[in-house]
Amino acid sequence: AAPSWLARLAGGEVDSLGEVEVVSAVSEAAMTARAPAESLDDVAAKQRWLKSLDVPMWGRAAVALSEAASDAAGMAALSAQCDSGDDVSCRILSEQEEDSQARLERLNVPNWGAAAAVLSVAASDAAAVSHAALEALEAFGFNLKGYRPKGGASPEAEEEE
Repeated sequence: AAPSWLARLAGGEVDSLGEVEVVSAVSEAAMTARAPAESLDDVAAKQRWLKSLDVPMWGRAAVALSEAASDAAGMAALSAQCDSGDDVSCRILSEQEEDSQARLERLNVPNWGAAAAVLSVAASDAAAVSHAALEALEAFGFNLKGYRPKGGASPEAEEEE
């Protein structure tokens, strides 16, 4: 079974990145996924680890984190526009101030620029884990041609575009 923090991230509850343990776990998983295996024992251990992963859940987490990073970047842009005197941006921010402040506190970051950075790194890390696990499945002989992640197009459809 996938860790509860991964299930929360995959379900779009990205505020759990405010917990040091969650950030550390995602980062550690990405480092493991990206690390080269230096011996046959390392290769075997890494392959076992990759096979144990819930690949679809890591993929959903990567998508949710990426979408949240994009939203945070949009809020950072609004903040910058407000800081430069744009009254419309300031009005939008003031209407969302209470929710925004609570969200930043849950993410444990001081502003939307920092939130975008944290979420972007976590999205990249989750995508690296998902990608490494998919590559391992292909190496084990699973034919992923036509694999369609939940809510996504098949790889062939993407190639045709």
